[in-house]
Amino acid sequence: MTLNRPEPALIRVSLKTFLGEERYREFLDAGVREPLKHWQGRAWEQFIERYPQLAVTATERFDALDVCPVHERALLPGFTDSMTDLDFAPDPDRLDHYPRAPWLPLLPAGIQRVRYCPNCIAEKAEYLKRKSPR
Repeated sequence: MTLNRPEPALIRVSLKTFLGEERYREFLDAGVREPLKHWQGRAWEQFIERYPQLAVTATERFDALDVCPVHERALLPGFTDSMTDLDFAPDPDRLDHYPRAPWLPLLPAGIQRVRYCPNCIAEKAEYLKRKSPR
């Protein structure tokens, strides 16, 4: 017997509608690996109570929600050379346009694992290109 699993895009759009844009981004920003934070777990339970047909395993939930909140692309694993990936002079555009671009350059190996969006890296590069003095 084959079970029909909901498409990841359907889970994302339904959760975004249920939580609202801001709370949805907070949900993604908190990370979607197990265990979920308490508030995320409660939000997920309420979501599934309302939409039981969208109940999935923790692995399926991770696969559906481990995405960039701006570009809806699956995040990719990478590395940087710093234990922190902090932007000490945050630009407001970062959160709106390239939230999943590491501050430091990506490396094939390093000391800090990061999950990044290729579209965010491209947007960050364009932003820095426009902002740099000629």
